[in-house]
Amino acid sequence: NISMWGPQARRFVLASSDAVWAMVEHRLSLDALVRLRRQLSFEGWNLIGVPARPSASGKALSGGAMFLVRKHLAIWPFADGGIAHDAPAAGYGHDWVACRIALKGSSLCLILVYLTNQSGEDARTVNQVKMREIANFVDTVDMPVALLGDWNLQPEALRASGLLTLLAPREMEISTPNLPFTCSGGAGTMLDYLVLDRKAAAVVSQ
Repeated sequence: NISMWGPQARRFVLASSDAVWAMVEHRLSLDALVRLRRQLSFEGWNLIGVPARPSASGKALSGGAMFLVRKHLAIWPFADGGIAHDAPAAGYGHDWVACRIALKGSSLCLILVYLTNQSGEDARTVNQVKMREIANFVDTVDMPVALLGDWNLQPEALRASGLLTLLAPREMEISTPNLPFTCSGGAGTMLDYLVLDRKAAAVVSQ
């Protein structure tokens, strides 16, 4: 979670040797995301993403998700273009975006997702909509599926929320990184991790 894309984030990415970045909460409009894709293309990057949306107050943009991928890698969007505002059937939704990764002898669908971090019934409703969009898209995907996210819920809270029941046919499991926490606020919490179906778990473990 970068909280906002800006000059500092750009310098950090371009100076890094990493070939893939998964970023949420970039807070970029559709026009800004298109401009960024054009700019980064000259630097050797592909961008696959969805723009931020107006916040609840309507005064600012919030959310958004994007993959930044070095052009030489076999990672593509599920639909042409790489950027869309609202096309869940093609792998672009509210704060989530999917890409297709070619692996040796197989492929993997990787979905980047950002769940709303506010409390209350409105946030639960928004997150249910996001997960329902993802579940409907996953139903059309004939390959292993992994969700990489800033869930804004610790693993036990995500399980208790019922959100993963929308993906029940895939028999999803949670895989956390080998870290004490991923969010340093307070005593530290685990909010960023993978949710994978069984086939994806086997692929990722190889």
